[in-house]
Amino acid sequence: MSIRGVLIRFALTYITLIFIVGFTLNYFGLSSSSGVNIGILLGTIFWVCSSFANKNRRYFNKSEKIRVVIGLITINMLIQAIFGAIALSESGHEVSGSVLLFSVAIIGAIHAVAIYFFVGFAKKTLIKQGIIES
Repeated sequence: MSIRGVLIRFALTYITLIFIVGFTLNYFGLSSSSGVNIGILLGTIFWVCSSFANKNRRYFNKSEKIRVVIGLITINMLIQAIFGAIALSESGHEVSGSVLLFSVAIIGAIHAVAIYFFVGFAKKTLIKQGIIES
């Protein structure tokens, strides 16, 4: 699996899970929280990192890890911006670019830290499971 494959798999899975979980929560009358979103994010990251390790029998090298982390953060920020704009427009409030930019920056920063650490955590977990060697 290539780095491009990891990023495409991440984007498609993350968007799909956000839709499925969002519709399911809405169907049952439950409200979504940021905890649900971060759970989807971390689960998706672990899955794509594990898939890479299983298919390649190794984990990302240093340059690949940098590209993966930057790619995951970029994709996440784009998805947050799109869903944030949709949520703001559906709320009946006028969509302000500065409000959207500020909210995406705050959420993006939190998610960026989580992404960075969870890509490393996935490696440690895969080593403990014996899937890859250190």
